[in-house]
Amino acid sequence: MGLLYLKNEGDLNGDGGDEISCVTNKADWSNLNVCTIMTYKNGKWNMLYWFPIWEWQLPELPRFGSQNGLLDINQGKITNADTANQRLLNELKNFNGLVKKAGKNKIQIIYRSKDISVDTIIVKIKDHHPPV
Repeated sequence: MGLLYLKNEGDLNGDGGDEISCVTNKADWSNLNVCTIMTYKNGKWNMLYWFPIWEWQLPELPRFGSQNGLLDINQGKITNADTANQRLLNELKNFNGLVKKAGKNKIQIIYRSKDISVDTIIVKIKDHHPPV
């Protein structure tokens, strides 16, 4: 059903190219999801790492367009913004993300741990397994 989150993370693995993190919008009633870190090499997308998350770890997206009646778009500029959407836009701009570089081939992630909480850990991005 699209994307819940997409971010250019910069060069996480030191190869000169940028990596992205993304979370897909699954057609389910669950709050469980995964964040995938992808890189584009040799004409194809490759997964570097993935980890489990709660969807509530992500900022809520503003609602645009006349179908929701909250914001009108006029030539790419937001007009007539209500307070809730302005707050959501500010939260989205200030969201630091779930991933940051922590050294050569290492990243720090904020993930959903097995004891049903949120935790931070440093992992090697050459591993393709979620944290335990």
